[in-house]
Amino acid sequence: FMFAREFMKNQVQELAEKKGLLIDVRTKEEYEEGHLPGALNIPMEEVEDRFEEECPDKEQHYGLYCHSGGRSEVVASFLNSIGYVNAKNIGGVISWSGVLEKNK
Repeated sequence: FMFAREFMKNQVQELAEKKGLLIDVRTKEEYEEGHLPGALNIPMEEVEDRFEEECPDKEQHYGLYCHSGGRSEVVASFLNSIGYVNAKNIGGVISWSGVLEKNK
């Protein structure tokens, strides 16, 4: 468990250094209850419709997360398959020990 926490913290730091984007693939309701600071909410169900439009840069670094890491793994694989070379699953919000933002 500690490993997951450290891993996620490091991934978020690395993403910030690369000026990457954090993407929360949970539902809007889950997102509003608390999300990583600065994360954009594109629910898994809407990724196919919205992702390329909102995040057109396929070279950009994207850190995807959900509740436990399952949905974000599916989304990362999908994005990799359509050419997003730097999209990766960084885990689940349950492993995040930092502050969560609400309702924005």
